[in-house]
Amino acid sequence: MNEEKFLYRVAKDILQQGKDKFLNTIIILPNKRSIKFFLKHLHTLLDNKTLFPPKIISIDELTTKYLKQTKADNLTLLYNLYKSFQNVEARLQNDIHTTLDTGFSEFYNWGNSILNDFDELDKHLVDADKLYRNISEYEKLGSNPKDFLSPEQSEILQNFFNIDFSEESSEVLQRFVAIWNCLADVYKEFNSRLIEQNIAYSGKMYRDLVDYVKENPHFLGNKHLKIVGFGTLNQAEKTLFKLLKENYPTDFYWDFDEYYSNNTTKQEAGIFTRENLRQFPMNENFAENNFNRIATQEKEINILSSTYESASLKYIKQWLEEIKALEHPEQCAIILLDESLIPLVLKSMPKIQCNITMGYPFKQSDLFNDVFSALSSLGKEKFTAENIYNKLQAIAKNVEKNNLWQYDVLMHIEQSMSTFAKTLQGIPQEDMSEEIIKDLVKKELNNMSIDISSEPFGGVQIMGLLESRALDFEYILFLSASDDNLPKVSSNNGFIPQAFKLAYNMLTVERKTGLFAYYFYRLLHTAKRVDCVFATNSGDKVKEQSRFLRQIDLEMKNDKVHINKINLQADNILTEAVKDYFVCQEDMQVLERKSLYPSNLNPLLSCEMKFYFKVIKGLREEKIDENRLNMAFGTIFHNAADLLYKDKKPYEITDKPTAIHAAIEQAMQQADPKDLECLQDIHKKMFYEYLVKLLHKDKDEKIQEVLGEKELSHCLVLDNGVSINLKGRTDRIDIDSEGNTRIVDYKTGSQLDNNLSLDAEKDEQEILMDSLLEKVFGEKGKERGTQDEYLFEVLFYCYLLYHEKNQRINIYPHLLYLIKMNESQISFHKSRSKNTYRLVFNESFNKKFEDKLKEYLTALFNKQIGEQYTRSENEENCKYCDFKILCEKFN
Repeated sequence: MNEEKFLYRVAKDILQQGKDKFLNTIIILPNKRSIKFFLKHLHTLLDNKTLFPPKIISIDELTTKYLKQTKADNLTLLYNLYKSFQNVEARLQNDIHTTLDTGFSEFYNWGNSILNDFDELDKHLVDADKLYRNISEYEKLGSNPKDFLSPEQSEILQNFFNIDFSEESSEVLQRFVAIWNCLADVYKEFNSRLIEQNIAYSGKMYRDLVDYVKENPHFLGNKHLKIVGFGTLNQAEKTLFKLLKENYPTDFYWDFDEYYSNNTTKQEAGIFTRENLRQFPMNENFAENNFNRIATQEKEINILSSTYESASLKYIKQWLEEIKALEHPEQCAIILLDESLIPLVLKSMPKIQCNITMGYPFKQSDLFNDVFSALSSLGKEKFTAENIYNKLQAIAKNVEKNNLWQYDVLMHIEQSMSTFAKTLQGIPQEDMSEEIIKDLVKKELNNMSIDISSEPFGGVQIMGLLESRALDFEYILFLSASDDNLPKVSSNNGFIPQAFKLAYNMLTVERKTGLFAYYFYRLLHTAKRVDCVFATNSGDKVKEQSRFLRQIDLEMKNDKVHINKINLQADNILTEAVKDYFVCQEDMQVLERKSLYPSNLNPLLSCEMKFYFKVIKGLREEKIDENRLNMAFGTIFHNAADLLYKDKKPYEITDKPTAIHAAIEQAMQQADPKDLECLQDIHKKMFYEYLVKLLHKDKDEKIQEVLGEKELSHCLVLDNGVSINLKGRTDRIDIDSEGNTRIVDYKTGSQLDNNLSLDAEKDEQEILMDSLLEKVFGEKGKERGTQDEYLFEVLFYCYLLYHEKNQRINIYPHLLYLIKMNESQISFHKSRSKNTYRLVFNESFNKKFEDKLKEYLTALFNKQIGEQYTRSENEENCKYCDFKILCEKFN
């Protein structure tokens, strides 16, 4: 079916114009991937005969080839932007009596938003000075900027500039307008700095290329041009193509279908196609091809809904079997509309050749925690390429010898972080504290993706939607086809109002929707079967199918196009995939190189099967709204408290609102954006109230010192000689009024009883301690509840700290529930007894705790290949388990 594919048609048309013209032709394609497929089709048409091909380049290669400046890394761009803001700050202070007094780390997210704006306005050749100056004349501005800013834009601006948009006053409006107007000066200052360093960002390079072609109209010499497969054009590309057309013999090849490009339908997918055909008509020969295929050729479209994303992952195997992918893998494509799913998709793929064209998010790698811990321990002076290499080499020693991919990952990290270190060394000391370095390292690692090497042809293609440009397949599986992914236009990465984007022909929400619509519909051109799977429950909100799926269901049904709606029942889908739960050699290898945290060990104490799914197989648990909110709230509160107490004694900390609010804002800026989505304004007030209560509680109890959070580790050697790396990060370590060391674990949600009632024959503390450990670790067949998990976590931290100290000390564990802070110490007593004991982790408790821990870990590591993982014997442990469908215990 090659003759139906767009790039095959283009290659055929160019060949028909004469092979003798090849050496005098330049073909411009959207990306490198489309170049590879074009060359493959060209080779096929030539019957595999050797022929010197024409020059084929991507638009980005054209940009870099003829410009002197190089594309800068993100950190370099952000720091130059930060210094540009500082240079215009004096004028801001004079005009509006305010300040942008903030550190580089806090500037990071704000800076990325401004970079996105600058990049977009340059790609659309917008006059930055005119755009930003016009804000003061915006006729719909009224009395408040919130009238035209989105809630997301307003919140970031309020946090960064300390402006309250809820105040209806001319002063607030004047301050905002003055701040906004400064961005024109920042743009000029920023680009001047980049010119001095001979570097640029993508948008500026597009603008500069247009200027270069205007000044050098015949820079390509005596060439014929073929511009192929550009579905959507920004203003810079339009201007560039217009200049090329005026100065060179140029043919344009557009990939479209009359179903959406017809002028009478005005469908959003055809917005760009109609513009392109009008401005840059195709040559007559190519225009004779059939461009009416979507609605006229036999096609099966399946729209599948599932409760959870995990069901769609299992469907991959079923889909591959039904379409007989092994017979024609190169005709099959899996399109990830949520690209963060790539790790789980790879785990769900059967043994079949694949070609993966997207990066693996490093933050989802097993190596992330170890790499972050190692690199964040380096201060600025030690953050050098040599020290980075040594740190990563130490990690590599623990990587399984035949796991070449993990070695490749570490090599990629070393190269990227060495570049990062070089940039870091050029930043003055006053802008780069140890804490900022640690924060920036985390952000860089969070944003990093690892390329997965694979052959470009011959396998099932796994890619994102934008990577599918100009490519055609017969069988396509769309994953995560919900309305927030298709189209993915809800988030605004900058602060230019939509009305301004419309006025300046930039990428508005409507045009961005049209862009996603085009990339989706163009994949239907040659497809025989298309499966679109969406999950209705994402863990933090209810999802709906993509509007495009609703659209084709209403408009596309005919005697050629058959649309089926299917509901995937998770129980039926998932049970086959993991019905064999037996120990294999790979499981043991995973365990030997994995660090175990309390979050890993708690599942083991409850159920080996749960530990297998969560820790060994790395499956994600589906989080309901309340769980996600509690986790987000706890994380941000913990970070805010740590920032507030940092390098201070409790009695030195002021309870002035400004200091507390500053700590909250900084903690929220460092938070995961998905966590922030769960929070409302009321939660900010709760953070403030809880921090005030915590300060007063510490002062009332005369806490001497707060050491803050701490990363703890201990190597536990089992009796069979296996060494296990145990790790944990405490919320807080402090010293009380009597000089005792305490470990405090913050907890959100309803308070559990810190005063434990235990049954024992005698009142002795040692016996009560045994009863406590049996409860915490879980006796066989007994229910293990939330309180048992909380207790294990805080005792585990005590265990790690106890072994870290050269001189053994007594440690007092505390569970501090934010909702009620008056009682946090843990005590226990015999049932119906008046004798109460404050729980202390001492030498005796350490011995008993370690023996219990060894008991479970030895049983795990002594398992033989082929032995089955055991399930919990208590059904209460299974009632709310995230993996009960996979487990099949109650099927």
